[in-house]
Amino acid sequence: MMKKSIAVAFGFVGTVIGAGFASGKEILLYFSGANAFTPLLAGVILGLLAYLFCEMSRAEGGIYAYFGKSKKVLLFLITAANVLVFCTTTAACEEVVYALFGIHGGAVLTVALTLATLFVHKKAMGAISFLCVIAILVMLFAVFFKTDITAPQGRFSPLSSATYAGMNMLTGGFFIAASVKGFSQKQSVLVAVISGLILSTLLIVVFLLCLDKENELFPMMSAAEQVGLGTFGLVILYVSMYTTCNGTCFVSAGGDVKKALLVATLALGISCFGFEKLIAAFYPVIGAVGCGVIMLCAALFFIKRSLRRKDLDVLISDHADKRVL
Repeated sequence: MMKKSIAVAFGFVGTVIGAGFASGKEILLYFSGANAFTPLLAGVILGLLAYLFCEMSRAEGGIYAYFGKSKKVLLFLITAANVLVFCTTTAACEEVVYALFGIHGGAVLTVALTLATLFVHKKAMGAISFLCVIAILVMLFAVFFKTDITAPQGRFSPLSSATYAGMNMLTGGFFIAASVKGFSQKQSVLVAVISGLILSTLLIVVFLLCLDKENELFPMMSAAEQVGLGTFGLVILYVSMYTTCNGTCFVSAGGDVKKALLVATLALGISCFGFEKLIAAFYPVIGAVGCGVIMLCAALFFIKRSLRRKDLDVLISDHADKRVL
């Protein structure tokens, strides 16, 4: 039980901490001008949503059973969001590989590695996500403890927390939905706690490190360079992007080789527009759509659970009446 829960939690975290997160660009896009409680709340919301998605996915027919005839619309939104994040992450990989080695072709390399992981050695995904998350934690804390941090006096923005969480659940949430077969409620709780703790910690650390670097392409890398860890930071950044490519390609292609090849081709084409333009154009829209989908998921979950309780109460009442007679 514990092993499976940890694998799903780290797979979820690995999907969330992609190009935008690890570069710091996404963090500044959502939390610029905010105080540290805003990214903290985002991490807590992500943990709660991880529980919601686990529980919805445990139901007969999985999470899509809740949507009935609207399933196709949901699938379209999820696929589109994951494809767009995959494209953006691929563009970022091109930039990082060039920064590391001074050569072009990082996007092609990343897409090839992603396809190999998904269809040649699919079981490696869990181990890769686990190792990547650990490496990212080590790198971030190495930079954090070498940097003089000043706590920001910005505003508290629950809306920013919610839209950030919504954007990531369209990728990470539906990665969970495909990974929790046979789960118990205790496992759902465990996934939520592990995910929430890790993401809350990472969000606050990245936020504090990137506060004064809004004009940088990769704010986190600038923070790493200031303490002499630039190359190590770039390597970790690439690894974190690779985990996101795995998760988003897995969700958008649904395990179908032809779909994955189509998504990969699309990613290579769109990535040519560049990471900075793509993240500014796509991520706010994905966040807004994500919030709408999450609110609908939560409403359907609580309505269905309420109806089940009423049915159970009626069944118990009928049984009691028969016993009296």
